[in-house]
Amino acid sequence: MNFGWINIFGAVFSAINLIVYFIFFAKALKYKKVGVIKILEIIALVITAVLTVIPVGIKEFGFFDIAQMIFYLLGGAVLSILYIIVNVLSSKSKKVTDKIVCALVLTTQYILFAITLEYWLLAIAALIFLILSFSDNPKKTK
Repeated sequence: MNFGWINIFGAVFSAINLIVYFIFFAKALKYKKVGVIKILEIIALVITAVLTVIPVGIKEFGFFDIAQMIFYLLGGAVLSILYIIVNVLSSKSKKVTDKIVCALVLTTQYILFAITLEYWLLAIAALIFLILSFSDNPKKTK
C-alpha cells in the first residue's frame, strides 16, 4: 500500500497538530516572551510536520500490509485526540509538566509514524523537537 510522493493522512494529522499547537502557543504569548529555543522548537515542529507529509530521503511513503496502515491510522488518531485533550486541560495551567506531557504525546505520534513508515529522518526530527521542548522549560527557583 503506497501513498506515493505525498501522505494525505500525515497531512491531516500534521494540520490538526499544528493548529492546536499554534492556538495554545498564541494564548501562552500573554504570559511570556519567545526566546531563541522556542523559535527553534517551532521550526523543528514545522519540519517534522512537513516530513510527515512529503518524503525527503525516501522514494515514497508506503506500508507493507493493511495491519500496518490500520495501526498508523488508529495510533495517529488516538494520539491526536490525546494531544488535544492534554492541551485543553493544561491551557489554564502554567505547569512545566503539562508542557512536557504535550511534547511527549506529539513526539510519540511522530515516532509512531516514523516506525510504521520506516522513515528515520522523521524520527530524528521528532526527537530534535522533543529535546528543544525540554530545553525551553524554565528552571524553578526557590
